[in-house]
Amino acid sequence: MKRKSTSIHTRIFGIYSVFIFVIILLIVILSYFYIANALRKSAFQSLEDLTISFSTNIDQEIKKMDDITLNVLYSCLIKDSFHKYIEMQTIKVDDEITYLNEDERTTVKLIVDSLVALQGPSLSIPQVMLHTYSGRSISTSSNNYYKTDLEEKKWFSGVNNKNGYMYITTPYQGTDLSMSTDDFTDEWLVSVCRTYFDKNNQPQGVVETKQYCSNIFSEISRYKNKNLFTSIYVINENNNVIYPYVIDETQSNEGLFYHKYIKDNTPSQNGVITVREENRQKTLLSFYTSNYTGWTIILGTSEQQVLSPLYLLIKNLFIASLIIIVLSVFLSYIFAGEISKPINKLRNIIHKYDINDEYSGLDLHSKISEIEDLNKAFIAMSHQLKNSINNLLTIQQQEMHSKMLALQSQMNPHFLYNTLSVISAMAEEKMDDEIVEMCANISDILRYISSDSSPLVPLEDELNITKKYLNCFTFRYSGKFFYDIHIPSNLKKVKIPKLSIQPLVENAIKYMGQVPPPWRISLKGWHSESGFRINVSDNGGGFSKKKLEQINKKMKLIDENNTLPNLKLAGMGILNIYIRLKLSYKDMAYFTLENTTTGASITFGANRLSNN
Repeated sequence: MKRKSTSIHTRIFGIYSVFIFVIILLIVILSYFYIANALRKSAFQSLEDLTISFSTNIDQEIKKMDDITLNVLYSCLIKDSFHKYIEMQTIKVDDEITYLNEDERTTVKLIVDSLVALQGPSLSIPQVMLHTYSGRSISTSSNNYYKTDLEEKKWFSGVNNKNGYMYITTPYQGTDLSMSTDDFTDEWLVSVCRTYFDKNNQPQGVVETKQYCSNIFSEISRYKNKNLFTSIYVINENNNVIYPYVIDETQSNEGLFYHKYIKDNTPSQNGVITVREENRQKTLLSFYTSNYTGWTIILGTSEQQVLSPLYLLIKNLFIASLIIIVLSVFLSYIFAGEISKPINKLRNIIHKYDINDEYSGLDLHSKISEIEDLNKAFIAMSHQLKNSINNLLTIQQQEMHSKMLALQSQMNPHFLYNTLSVISAMAEEKMDDEIVEMCANISDILRYISSDSSPLVPLEDELNITKKYLNCFTFRYSGKFFYDIHIPSNLKKVKIPKLSIQPLVENAIKYMGQVPPPWRISLKGWHSESGFRINVSDNGGGFSKKKLEQINKKMKLIDENNTLPNLKLAGMGILNIYIRLKLSYKDMAYFTLENTTTGASITFGANRLSNN
């Protein structure tokens, strides 16, 4: 049975509708899984990074306190003064006030001043204290010394067990500080303590630094105020709740439950895990245990809240995909009708087209820009194919010219590097007037470099710009640098490669500094039997034997292979000029370099005079 044919409009509409639907569906599905996975990872990583940031911030605050403690422990001045203070026997103590004689007051003041000095100008630690086992305390607060009983301190046994290592207390209210400064009354504090040893490594007391909890946990508090539905806990290695430091039994139990759950379910020190609560909601726990303090930071938040951007994405993606599918199917129907009319005409044109024909085009009356562009492209193609043969010949002729310009452009950065270095040196020597004149000369030189793309210029122009360049160094090295130019007038109209003399002068100046001044550069020109010669010589000590051999070897390779080396900036100064001479004068080019009794000499030219 013969299958019933359908119109091109129907077939295009049907095929592209199904195609668009499948493509959009695949894109939506893949995009959902990709974006959902990325959002989930990003959310979990953000929680983990935030937890690490909290821990790092706390570590930094504790370290500030411990650094002060260590500074006290290792201060020789404090060791001597504290030992002297302990040995004094004239101190009389009643219940609250310590009476000192003049020597003792001087010793205590020296200790207090040393403790304050160790904190630096910021005084970021509210109080630093030195406690003796005999019940005396020295503080940086207003009352510098008073009676205390270490054994009544909750942290005393913990400090002794640490045997000189850092001990961090749990938060407590600053009743101790209220004895010396009213500002600390009812403030929550944390202390860092270490056993104090004398020079003989015998324990003499305890060093204690105190800091406000509001400072230690400032970053957590700011975040908590903005994120009320997020729980944050800090638990030490003894399962004590450090934060929140204002005791709340409900919060404390929750924090300890999270801490136990993490220990029972993961051996890692940091990460993100999920806890299913009694109300069947999932809570994400981000945790990090500090190697420095041993404290574990736990950040708990609802999984639904963390992944809310993902749920919003799913909803928007579903709505957007439906709109796109409906719109795409509608547009495919319209476009199928627009394409079906001119497509048959365009097919006939393609079948009948011959590359040798002069195609003038056909009006397709199409509203589709691509079809019209394709029709125009066929018209242009026949012309372009014919023009391409002529263009190929033109390109070959321009290839040599492009190489010349590429080599010439390499010389420009060398000039800028050297002249800017000279200006910098002159500026350091306050040569303001000379710098102004030098800048004017450099401006003329840069104008000359960029004024014309022609690779050949009259010798007279090259000499003028070289004089300006030499004058720059005359300013710079006044009384030490000299030059002379002897070029016959009938040679000044000869055309030479642009920037061929100035780089040789620049190269000579670069190496003249190897010998003591005065330095001299000489430019000479003359007619030879079959052409012309230009010589640049100096008294700078000449080329090294190795350098001379390298340059001559490379020039020989260029002559033998008749090819150009890779164009690069470094090490191409002299070879650059030689290559451009070869490109300009072919086999008639002349180029030599040698050492004289006083320095280096480079001579170039051509074996016949020419204005071309």
